[in-house]
Amino acid sequence: MVLLKKNVLICGFGGCGKSTQVKMLAKRFKLKALYTSRLFREMQGFDTKKQGWWESQGLKFGKIRLNNTSLDRALDKRIMEITKNGGFIMDSWTMPWLMDGKKAIKIWLEASQEIRAKRIAKRNKASLEETIKTTGERDIFNKKMYWQAYEIKFGEDLKPFDLILKTDSLSEKQVLETLSGFLKAVLKKK
Repeated sequence: MVLLKKNVLICGFGGCGKSTQVKMLAKRFKLKALYTSRLFREMQGFDTKKQGWWESQGLKFGKIRLNNTSLDRALDKRIMEITKNGGFIMDSWTMPWLMDGKKAIKIWLEASQEIRAKRIAKRNKASLEETIKTTGERDIFNKKMYWQAYEIKFGEDLKPFDLILKTDSLSEKQVLETLSGFLKAVLKKK
């Protein structure tokens, strides 16, 4: 099933399942997947294949970003250019607030810091204790970064979202089925 001329935006804190769901939903709905963190790393000349980049280099690079929000603004401008004709699904930090609701379906995935840290530690084969620490630091950074760049209350202002899904007690497959059902229902309204 080909989805639409809109984009699907999956948002949430690190480790909530954004990229996983983008990959599975892109395949299921024949959408073009855009991994915005990967695009950002490419634009900045960083390795795009290394797991755990945000938990290591990304937090250090964040200090530069806080002093130069033009880097994030350039990414967001590039995303808007790439996705202007719709048909993309992406894991995004800012697009739900920046992209017109007529051009996007916006989904927020919610998961506790502990659950997100467990997921990230497993993915990166890292210590849970260290991952809990870096996940907390990353959450603080994201809130500060997106407030500074756009005055977005990241993780607090959820008004732009069409669906907010708490994923702590759901498997990847259960999240996929829930999101698929939601997207099918939205499409039937058209």
